[in-house]
Amino acid sequence: MLRLLVLAIVLCVVSGLRWSTTRVRSGTQLCDLSSPRDVGTRELRNLAKTVVLPSLLVFLGGGQRAVNAAGTGKTSNRTEYLKEPTEEFSAEVSKTKALKAAGEKTRKDFDAILAKFVASTEPKDLAKNIAEMTKFIDALDGVPQGLKKQELVKACRSKKFIDPKARIQKTKPEWTKEVEIEYQKLILVYNKKINPDNKVDRT
Repeated sequence: MLRLLVLAIVLCVVSGLRWSTTRVRSGTQLCDLSSPRDVGTRELRNLAKTVVLPSLLVFLGGGQRAVNAAGTGKTSNRTEYLKEPTEEFSAEVSKTKALKAAGEKTRKDFDAILAKFVASTEPKDLAKNIAEMTKFIDALDGVPQGLKKQELVKACRSKKFIDPKARIQKTKPEWTKEVEIEYQKLILVYNKKINPDNKVDRT
């Protein structure tokens, strides 16, 4: 607050000097202060511009950049960036791109297995494809990129029930006991990957 008050006072002084050094009213005449008799006033104005104002800017925290701006009358908001990225930055960018590409490939491979499961109609094919999904997830450090549990559950329920939205659900004949066992294994592995230290939720 003190800095703002001091700055306001000095700006008023400098502005007053700038106005007064242009013309001064003396009676009914206007005197041009550019004449030799007004050298003292011009020197006072220059002193305020070149010494007082830059010193104040330094005091207020503007630093050398503020002093230079006061001297030239120009300011710049341009931000300086490195012309070339550092080796460390380039390495991190490459690593991030590689991880993203690997994650996308993993998800694409899993989706291919999921698509085979959805297209299956025979009990042995259903069980086989579920077991393949379980094995695929179990080999990962986590789950495929963006794969939600609800996505798995929805796909399996669409194959298990005649009408998944019905109040009283009837299981399809192809959803045998063996298929149900593989389904429970799949959910078990998924839950362990998501919450390895928590109690397993069976759905």
